Amino acid sequence: MKPTDVIKNEIRNAYSETFRLYSRYKNEECVIAYRKCFMGVAMVIKGKKELFGFVVMDENTTKWRTSELQRKELKEIIKLFNLEDANKVIIIDEENYKLFERKVLFNSI
Repeated sequence: MKPTDVIKNEIRNAYSETFRLYSRYKNEECVIAYRKCFMGVAMVIKGKKELFGFVVMDENTTKWRTSELQRKELKEIIKLFNLEDANKVIIIDEENYKLFERKVLFNSI
């Protein structure tokens, strides 16, 4: 699944390095898992060398009233995935999702 399939709104706010990284992968089949809620979307992307975590906040939750892209650490993404109802997480690539969980566990040691 492509990140543009998950995020329907156009992203207007982001740091240039974060937006450049997102732009590199936005049209590739690289989304491992994502979770949508009323505040936005959290997703994990498999890059060429490593995994990335992105959060896209909806227009209603930002002070500029435009969607905002933020790059987050994987441990923050796993916290967002584990909030409340784990059924809301949509896993696309099971093998890489297990790698993502192991990487978060290993980094926490």
